[in-house]
Amino acid sequence: MNFKNPFNNNIQNDSNYSKNIHNKYDFKLYDHYQKQKDNINEYNISNIKNTTDKEFAVIYQDYSSKIKPLNSSQNYISCSSEIFPSDEPTLSQLGIPITLSLSPISHNESEDSIPLINYGSNEIPRCKNKDCEAFLNPFVKFIESGEKWICNFCDKENDTEDYYFCDFDKNGERLDIDTKPELSCGSYEFVAKKSYYKKNKSPTRALFMFLLETSMSAINSGFLEACIEGIKDVVNNDNFYNENDVNISIITYDTNVCFYSYGEKFNQPQMLIVTDEPTFLPTSKINLIFNLEDDKDKILQILDLIQTTFNKNNINLKNHIKDSNKIFDALNGAYSLGKNLGGKIIIFSSSNIIGKLPNMNDGIDKNSTKEQIAYSCHDKKQMEVMGLNLTNENISVDLIISADTSIELLTLNQLCDFANGNIYLYKKFNIDLHYKNILNQIRRILSRPIIWEGLNKIRFSNGCRITNFITPLLILKNELLVFPTLDADQNYIFNIGYDKQNDNEKEIEKKENNNNFNNIKKTKDFLYIQSSLLYSYGNGKKRIRVHNLCLPISNNLKMIYESMSAEVIANYYIKLTIDKLYKTKNLVNSIIYTETQFRTFLDKVLLHLKKLPDNLYYLPYYMIGFFKNRLFCKNEIDKKYDIDLSNYLRIKFQKMHLKEVLSYIVPTIYYLYEMEKDNQIGEYNKETGIIQLPSNISCSKNSLEENGLYLIDIGYLLILYIRKKLNKTLLQKLFGVDDINLINMDLNEDNIFENKNDFKERLINIINYLRDEKSNFQNLIIVFENTKGEQLINGCMIEDNNCNWYPLSYEAFHKKYVEDSLNFSYGY
Repeated sequence: MNFKNPFNNNIQNDSNYSKNIHNKYDFKLYDHYQKQKDNINEYNISNIKNTTDKEFAVIYQDYSSKIKPLNSSQNYISCSSEIFPSDEPTLSQLGIPITLSLSPISHNESEDSIPLINYGSNEIPRCKNKDCEAFLNPFVKFIESGEKWICNFCDKENDTEDYYFCDFDKNGERLDIDTKPELSCGSYEFVAKKSYYKKNKSPTRALFMFLLETSMSAINSGFLEACIEGIKDVVNNDNFYNENDVNISIITYDTNVCFYSYGEKFNQPQMLIVTDEPTFLPTSKINLIFNLEDDKDKILQILDLIQTTFNKNNINLKNHIKDSNKIFDALNGAYSLGKNLGGKIIIFSSSNIIGKLPNMNDGIDKNSTKEQIAYSCHDKKQMEVMGLNLTNENISVDLIISADTSIELLTLNQLCDFANGNIYLYKKFNIDLHYKNILNQIRRILSRPIIWEGLNKIRFSNGCRITNFITPLLILKNELLVFPTLDADQNYIFNIGYDKQNDNEKEIEKKENNNNFNNIKKTKDFLYIQSSLLYSYGNGKKRIRVHNLCLPISNNLKMIYESMSAEVIANYYIKLTIDKLYKTKNLVNSIIYTETQFRTFLDKVLLHLKKLPDNLYYLPYYMIGFFKNRLFCKNEIDKKYDIDLSNYLRIKFQKMHLKEVLSYIVPTIYYLYEMEKDNQIGEYNKETGIIQLPSNISCSKNSLEENGLYLIDIGYLLILYIRKKLNKTLLQKLFGVDDINLINMDLNEDNIFENKNDFKERLINIINYLRDEKSNFQNLIIVFENTKGEQLINGCMIEDNNCNWYPLSYEAFHKKYVEDSLNFSYGY
């Protein structure tokens, strides 16, 4: 079966693993949020009336034309189904949970893409019901000539404050609706008043604490040099997201922990060595933290000092330690520095002995199986406690790791999980191979949109709530998502459903009457979802970012199935499998569980629709890519695959955006020969900002022309694939030769694009465009037909049957899961 790749050319931009800390740890949370109760929809358990198909058709038509355009962009908040089940029985019959995807900030947003609203001394308009307190949004209804408004979450009537009152036009709309972003946009931000601040504490400012390992492993591999050059590049070019309003501190560690100061009495940086344990600050914090705008030269001089002191040509380092065991001492030093300030710690570690440290092996049971060891944390929750302590101070941790041997990646990653950081792995770092990658990765880490000390609350109408957290993160009181920092590359998914309704209708009505809810509607046509994020912008000011989503509700299973997203469902299954793996420590059972869930879902869809609807047409394609992916090889341990690399990518998947996840699962093969015929391919459209991409083709060897040139995106890597009969025109434009046998097979990206022409510049545009969509920088490699690298190309062909742990072609897979199920259901 020749199956078209689903990505089009203009594409844009019951889990216990989530960390529910309840009241065990003191987070010193904002008083405003502390006052809120657990069940914000206590009075909103409505008696849903099931609409007929004709009634719903009218509702949906009105929704599509008037309401849906007011929703937030799907880059921020989206649901796996555009129609939400109207009750618990309908939801339970679907065969799959409804999934909510949330990205509070987006990599593609510009400074002015989300309106900023400042009410000055006036209160931010919101519902007065203390069990709701939803922010004003486009879906509220103004009544009584604008004197009152009805909250779309709890149905309470609210008086319109004098400062917010506005007359109506002849259509019954406020005259100022187009000038009020909170009434006309799905996403907007408020400038937060002092009442939203922590008591006696200013908001966190942007503070980056760089912890650089200076052992011989870091020096000899070039890892230290590359990391410093990456930091210097961002400092020199002012590429930080908050521009110059950034503070920086630098710490190094080998046998000791070294802080760097620039006191008033000195005209050059000072290295302050701390040999004692526990690590302490050798001077005042003010001497250890530098402002980028005021102290750029000092920061660069400190980085130069480290490069000069710790390099392989320095004779004093002849007997320097090979690996450092001081990573946690350095981390404690950074914790002391960031205490009461907040910030982000970025650790650059290159030691091979991390896995041998005592606290990295305390949790290993002698009777553990190979799988249990491979998929477990081994420190008796010491990293968990450290992560929680960091989160208490609004400090997050990013880890950039290089090591030659196996490391305790899952154990270390607890720091990132609990403090909402990120992890990056460069196994067996080679400066020639990885230099460009790590330089660009550091640039992205420091330049992407980032917020500080965030608390995110998600509100629901109709008695709905989050029922399962798939993405690992800290949850407070089952309703507040805790983000010491949050960046644009992070995405979170949850299952949502209905609260258990234990009260009978009379008790609910009594509660409503007692609380003066006399205007509650007995029928709900829509589900409303609101995400509100209270955060520090990084310049010493607080904001509240709000995203809104409105979905029509129905009990018609056929309509719900026809409104579902194949991409979101595949993303859910992938992340669910990873979540199961790290809870059960059993990869085979986790994959079998997902496979069973997938089959059950398809059976239910086919039972109601008799065929896969157009919106789910590509779901089997995504799923075969999932089952054939290297990360879900059932016997990866017996095959002696690199478990560090597997765990690393699975960790990344858990917070990765949907489109990026799918790029790992379903390779996209771009047919570059089209660039010869159409010189608009690879050019940016100045009006839309979109680049025109070449057509993509099926992931089957039969789809590749013998004289073709292809760019293959496999998520973590870009491959330029060259067939041996590549036509002479493209040979000349790309390599400057007429015969493929004259090409140096050791080519890399730099020497291919050294001499530019129009074709190469357009190809570079395409490569950079694809890279910009990813959280991990993609190397570009060149693979020629009939060379060793062709094994990698064969692995991209998920339609073929060459995967040895899942040897099904797409045609056989489709028959097994769709056609056979359909025949069984209807007796064909």
